[in-house]
Amino acid sequence: MNWTRGILALGGVAAVFVVVACSSSSSSSEGDTGEDQGPVTSVNKDKQLNQLSDEEAQTYCLDTNKYIRASITAEISKGSRCNYRGIMRGHDEATADAAKKACSEVRTACKAEAPPDAGPVDAGADDKAQAACKVFKSKIVKCNSLTVGNSNGCWAEFVKRSKAFSASDACVDVTPDSPEDPVAENISTECSAWEECVMNQ
Repeated sequence: MNWTRGILALGGVAAVFVVVACSSSSSSSEGDTGEDQGPVTSVNKDKQLNQLSDEEAQTYCLDTNKYIRASITAEISKGSRCNYRGIMRGHDEATADAAKKACSEVRTACKAEAPPDAGPVDAGADDKAQAACKVFKSKIVKCNSLTVGNSNGCWAEFVKRSKAFSASDACVDVTPDSPEDPVAENISTECSAWEECVMNQ
């Protein structure tokens, strides 16, 4: 499964350090500096990812997790999930018109679904993040030439693109052969190496 769909649509995540990003409905701003800067972290932004100590890797992983949990809200996740459901359904059709129609039907039905019953924020979210982040360092050993600052900027770009996608009607452009993951397709050149290293392992 593509990493973007994993985070936004289905709640499962390819990147180990956002494993509980969508399991919480928290609206807390802890760890969120806004779209322009990315995660708040005490880890030196000039340090290369693959040279972080065990402690630094754990800290950066947890700080990133907080940022994603604060930035990708339940509402944003639902908007993206409905877009992805529509896109996947549209790809089953043979013509562009049929793809758009099928996509719109599925997307509309998805958006009309009742939200989950209101309840407390996942009390185990922090524990899950702690456990997942223990193996983060092993995931970034191949991140040559990528610094913490690079990663922060790419997370901020990811959040910005994800919010825009969630608010859009993805069915307008869907065809049987359209991109499976528009968010990933629109990644900048600067962040393509980051996506390959950090997210696609």
